[in-house]
Amino acid sequence: MEKYPFTIKQGDDSGWTPLHIAAQMGNKKYVKLLLENGNSPAYVKNNEGLSTFHIATKEGNVNVMKELIRTSPDIYELLDNRGQTALHVAAESGKQKVVSFFLRRPEFEVLINEQDKEGNTPMHLAAIKGHLKVVHLLEKGKGLDLNAKNKEGFTTLDYILLQKKLDAVDVSEMVRPLFSYSAKGSTITQFIGILIPASSI
Repeated sequence: MEKYPFTIKQGDDSGWTPLHIAAQMGNKKYVKLLLENGNSPAYVKNNEGLSTFHIATKEGNVNVMKELIRTSPDIYELLDNRGQTALHVAAESGKQKVVSFFLRRPEFEVLINEQDKEGNTPMHLAAIKGHLKVVHLLEKGKGLDLNAKNKEGFTTLDYILLQKKLDAVDVSEMVRPLFSYSAKGSTITQFIGILIPASSI
């Protein structure tokens, strides 16, 4: 690797480098080996704009994430082609362990309300995908703006209600912890109150 350092950052037709693959596989030892001569390979993105940190996050490989943060402290700031941070990816993928990891680290607090190119926050994406437990986790995030709207004008609660695959019980379970954050007198909150009997919440 010392003789041919360029190969470390060289990607295949999809832009995947050896480090991307190691991050996907969760091979922390190989990740450390690839970064032993410098952290620049960690910032290389594939054709979708995904960094090694995005990949490790999507696969739920927290140990690799920790190693990447250790060598490249600002890598969490990278955005993919959709304008998404690694927390967006974790929320959309339903990775509870990864989301918990983000919420425990103060430096990641700035990501909680980050919006992608469609205006979606991580919590929007969790709600869109119906990841109930991830929604509950993100609800505890410091500084969370539950009333944030995406470019379509929808809040997280709007998407919860639009999830046709969720039955009334699922919806009540999802919105219960969110009521404390809803704006008083907001239309969406009133609508939920009509939709779901108070006794079930």
